[in-house]
Amino acid sequence: MSDKQNLQDAVKTFTKAKKEKADEVSKAIENVNNRQQTQREQQRRQD
Repeated sequence: MSDKQNLQDAVKTFTKAKKEKADEVSKAIENVNNRQQTQREQQRRQD
């Protein structure tokens, strides 16, 4: 394999890992937002 191919492979792998991480982060943020909304709704019911 040439250096150029190695570099292209590395970039592909990095891009894929970055996308997977971004998806994970998005899900985590969504979970936190959902939890906060649920807590607010519960507080409204108690008021």
